[in-house]
Amino acid sequence: MKILGIDLASNYSSIALQEDDEINCFTQLHDLRERPSWDDLFTGIGFAVSNEFSSLDAIAFANGPGSYTALRNVSTFLKPIAFVHKLPLVPISSLKSFAMASYDYMEDPSKNLYIATDAQKGSYYYEGFTFHNGIPKSIEREQVLNQESLITKLNGGYYAGTPWKDFASQIELLALATPHAGSVCKLASLEDFKKNMFDPADANPVYLEPLTFKKINE
Repeated sequence: MKILGIDLASNYSSIALQEDDEINCFTQLHDLRERPSWDDLFTGIGFAVSNEFSSLDAIAFANGPGSYTALRNVSTFLKPIAFVHKLPLVPISSLKSFAMASYDYMEDPSKNLYIATDAQKGSYYYEGFTFHNGIPKSIEREQVLNQESLITKLNGGYYAGTPWKDFASQIELLALATPHAGSVCKLASLEDFKKNMFDPADANPVYLEPLTFKKINE
């Protein structure tokens, strides 16, 4: 199976190509307003835009929560490509993808993992996970928290994401864990494309609005 994965949910741009068990991933950190061009991203994994889309089995992307402008742009960019090439377009939760990327740093896979990322304006995207056979399963819904609420989540287990760094002395912080498109590919590869066609028209960004707890599905 050959899957192209993209994750632009925050202050990074990540692209990956998974072919069977091999994953080639390129990630670049940057300011939210200074993203690399699509050409630069595809070049980062040696992907030939002119002819390689036809060799894919699916395209997957992190659909949020995260930067709404970036999520909307990647969805808008990928929908016509998937439609023209008759490919499934698989939306993957950016927090679940981050949890998948963090799993390799967990010495004890029986412990829970708590993911937090910056939502700006003093807010944080948050979700808790447990793992079954290395696959993250949500145990707390994705939500937006302020710092006061985030502190109440310091209950043990592993933690990943920059918002936890101020509590590093109190928790098991997976400081080296970072989100990337390789985990987007891995999660997409678990899907049954015969049962779920993943119509590109349905692949929309999910946005949790900072501090209002209002969830918008376009």
